[in-house]
Amino acid sequence: MPDSNLNSSINSIKSNLLTDIPTATVTELLSIAKSLKGLNLWNDSAIETAVNDRAITLLSGATSEEIIKISSAIKSMRGPDISSDVEITSLNTVTTDLIPDTDVTHDLGSSTNRFNDLYLDGNTIHLGNQTISKTATGLSIGELKIGSGTNTVSLTPSSDGVLQMTGTDSSGNAVAQIENVPSIQSVTNFNDLLSIANPATGTQMMVTSTNRLFIYTGTGWYKIADMANESPTAITGINSTYDLASDGTSTTITAASSDPEGFPLTWSYAITAGALNGTTVSNVDNVFTITPSTVNETTFTVTFSVTDGVGTATFSSDFTLSLYAEAGGRLFTSSTTWTAPADVTLVHAVCVGAGAENGSQASGGGGLGWKNDIVVVPGQSYTVVVGQGGGNKNNQHSYFISSSTVMGRGGNGYSGGTWVGDGGGNGGDGEGSGTYQECGGGGAGGYTGNGGDGKAGTTGQAGNGQGGGGGGSMANSGGYTCGGGGVGVYGQGANGVGGLAGIHPNQHPTTTSAGTGGSGGENALSTYGHADAGDYGGGGGGGGSGAGGGDSGTGAVRIIWGGGSGVRAFPSTNTSLAYSNTGTGE
Repeated sequence: MPDSNLNSSINSIKSNLLTDIPTATVTELLSIAKSLKGLNLWNDSAIETAVNDRAITLLSGATSEEIIKISSAIKSMRGPDISSDVEITSLNTVTTDLIPDTDVTHDLGSSTNRFNDLYLDGNTIHLGNQTISKTATGLSIGELKIGSGTNTVSLTPSSDGVLQMTGTDSSGNAVAQIENVPSIQSVTNFNDLLSIANPATGTQMMVTSTNRLFIYTGTGWYKIADMANESPTAITGINSTYDLASDGTSTTITAASSDPEGFPLTWSYAITAGALNGTTVSNVDNVFTITPSTVNETTFTVTFSVTDGVGTATFSSDFTLSLYAEAGGRLFTSSTTWTAPADVTLVHAVCVGAGAENGSQASGGGGLGWKNDIVVVPGQSYTVVVGQGGGNKNNQHSYFISSSTVMGRGGNGYSGGTWVGDGGGNGGDGEGSGTYQECGGGGAGGYTGNGGDGKAGTTGQAGNGQGGGGGGSMANSGGYTCGGGGVGVYGQGANGVGGLAGIHPNQHPTTTSAGTGGSGGENALSTYGHADAGDYGGGGGGGGSGAGGGDSGTGAVRIIWGGGSGVRAFPSTNTSLAYSNTGTGE
């Protein structure tokens, strides 16, 4: 039968140890003592006597380090706590439950010999009839008692999930039961408050219909306070009406208000009437910026609002942006000076030179030049020169401020005038033929092209580009010649059309023999032997049958302003007379 307890080998080891222990060194004695515990020989009387005798011998003259080792050897020989009723030889491997042999008898550690850390991997700890359970988010416990003796507090959940605290003071007297409310409790009406069954003492409840806070004292409900939040104070710092600048300059408004309870304020706005039409509104806290459009008039209402999260204060303002009201213009047909009105700092001008009239010769039309964004100073006077038409006229220029600012040069003989500015067109050339140089005059220059040339043939030539006057034509040497068409000063329009020749040598030419005006300019007129040009800037027609030539068209200067840069601009942006709705002399 096998020796299941290994007693034979243990006895052999014991015999060898009894031989070796009397001569063991300190280190050997420590190793032997530790091995004896594993073999359960620590309580063998012969082994214990041998180790004890050798330890006493080695302590004589031992170093401190050797004393520590000898002490460890003696400790190993002592085995389990002699006061314990349980002997545990090894916990290196646990293959079953650790269950004591009797109930409520054995301790795990003692008040003086304690385990260090306790690691458990499970769901529940059972302490008598109480349990502590692990949940997904924490621990679950039925009741928690804090304190000792008479000064204690017990925490337990009520049936409706409210944490209830029941305690005693230092004298052992019971204190009022208090419900610690996990969230704000409220009811709609007072009758709902009275219907609460068994409220805990100290329960606070809000009645929302009256905004009143109550507390239960244990005998009844008592009102604590009327809950009221005062709205922010009335908004100040804002006017009821604003006129916005027509040049696009922003208006900044700093509103002011405060909250009686000291809550932070939030500002906002809304367009409650009208439309912005390109104007913008923005705010950073209580500072509002209104940036007007430079091209669209508008009226609108802004309602400014401030709130503390409960109450709100508002203020409404009406805004007006008028571009037309500040617009104006002046038309000049003779030389003079012009004084810039108050608040006018930017103007735009068109200048048309006079047409030429060179005796019996057909002559050229005047040039047209335009320029935008001319800076002027309110109250300061500026030169306006206008070339004059009529008989025997050449080089009758028109310009504003100076000939290098913006100018339409007058026609000179056959040649049409040129221009100075941001844009424009040359006057058409006159053309002569025959003994009396009977022919058609040139048309005035256009806004983006030249006027039409006069013709010695059967037809005139329409203006090149947009807005030029048509050239005149001639019939024959009998004297039926025509002047050139003029050009308008209210912005770019249709081209002028060249005139047609008379249909019979002995008849006056039809009106179509004369060049028509471009961009609203006058048509040329034709009578027997005399062909007057159209205003503005048409070239005179040639004389017929020895008669003198027709009169040339006069020049013109027109100045416009209002709305800032780009709002009005030649050749065609809001340049019409209808744009200005104030008395301006036009």
